[in-house]
Amino acid sequence: MAIHVPSADRNTLADHAIAVRFDPATDAHLARYGLEHVLSILGLRASIGDWSEPTIYRGDDPRIGRRAAIWIVPFTEPPHGRVPAHADAPIHCPDAQPTRRFDSSVFDFPRAAARWLTLDAERRIAARDAYGRVRAAHSELARLAALHDPPVANYAAMLKGLIEAAGARVRPRPVWPAGKRFAVALTHDVDQPERPLRLAAALRSLKRTAGHAAKAIGHDRGPSRLPTRFWSRLMLPPTARSDWDFDTWLDVEAACGLRSAFYFAATTRRNRHGLDPDYEISRRRYRALFSKLESQGWEVGLHAAYDSINGRPPVALQCARWSQSAGRPATGVRHHFLNVRHDDPIDTLRTHADAGLSYDSSLGFNDAPGFRCGTAWPFRPFEAPGRHPRRFVELPLTLADMHLPADDVCTAVRIVMDHLQTVRRLGGLAVLDWHVGHWHTCPAWRESYRAACRWLAAQPDVWVAPPRDIAAWWLSNTE
Repeated sequence: MAIHVPSADRNTLADHAIAVRFDPATDAHLARYGLEHVLSILGLRASIGDWSEPTIYRGDDPRIGRRAAIWIVPFTEPPHGRVPAHADAPIHCPDAQPTRRFDSSVFDFPRAAARWLTLDAERRIAARDAYGRVRAAHSELARLAALHDPPVANYAAMLKGLIEAAGARVRPRPVWPAGKRFAVALTHDVDQPERPLRLAAALRSLKRTAGHAAKAIGHDRGPSRLPTRFWSRLMLPPTARSDWDFDTWLDVEAACGLRSAFYFAATTRRNRHGLDPDYEISRRRYRALFSKLESQGWEVGLHAAYDSINGRPPVALQCARWSQSAGRPATGVRHHFLNVRHDDPIDTLRTHADAGLSYDSSLGFNDAPGFRCGTAWPFRPFEAPGRHPRRFVELPLTLADMHLPADDVCTAVRIVMDHLQTVRRLGGLAVLDWHVGHWHTCPAWRESYRAACRWLAAQPDVWVAPPRDIAAWWLSNTE
């Protein structure tokens, strides 16, 4: 959150604050939002006011622009493509071609950052998967070959160079605690915690899986994974099926000194969608499990229902039912199938904040690893002018087991290690998601997770924490 001060000497600011001036414009609120996120990546924050000599000025007035250390001229049209920027590094920005209207000005990266963070480019993508989601291959990031090169990281690198070149006297706050270079959150969606005991439940499960397979084939995704899961459910004997394997996950993580989060569904048979998990968290075994997990340092969160985006059931109702079983309010959430609003994903986050949640971790691709929101860091959802900012943060999902081959261990391990190294280089946050219920049937998923845990335990420069702790840190560190 920015702090507001009147016109004054910018040298009187706190070490981590940057004097910023915005000219009034229809998109100034969006540009300010984008700039504040880019500054947060650098451990800085904006002090916005009518500075006579600001460090950063976004506007069209040459008199102020030439007195500013960094002059950003607003786009007259939306940005698009790849443009040369600081030190000839390519800077990605969606939707139009920027031009430099004054020799000393910098391209409008705050507005470009806001377009990524609000997922504005996705609204015009017609190609969707069977469930209405944007596939990674059809995204603007893929078109720019930037799935693993988040554009906002480029903006931050450019701004850092400009601040240093201007000789601005700033001392950033640490982005992560205890001097850590990057952060990782380990998470688990609890979709299949136990095998069905009744024939009717088993048939429902088979019907649901067969439906996934049919949709996949009908949308050119191929039958590679879902039919395999269908036949494994049908053919494997009970002894080969995973059943209540939470202790296995806990043992792997505890041996490496790590803790994770488990997201549980809170629907009932009466309000459950056909794609939702079909267990009942009101049962005694789930209440006991919640108590065990939290008493030993793990996190328990909400796995929102598939049709939550249409209020079936409302997220607030799911939170209330979840709280009855957990004995406390829910802190974090991830949507089943990552099914957020297709036309406005960020509005889903606002719904979560209104329900009393503190963070979401649903904004990732369902079919590939990458940085869907153009950033490798947590961020607050955009609020329209006049709205009070919510104390809420998005922890974007970056890698999941479903992004990996189920049987090719070497390839799966390589993809996971490459992703973690990318986030380490960026100094950002990796959010990993491994589903409960596939420990025995998907060896590559199992072994790649083991490899990730062992590697993380050996790195002195990583902060691995439950997402609730990461969300709390980011919210307090960016206020």
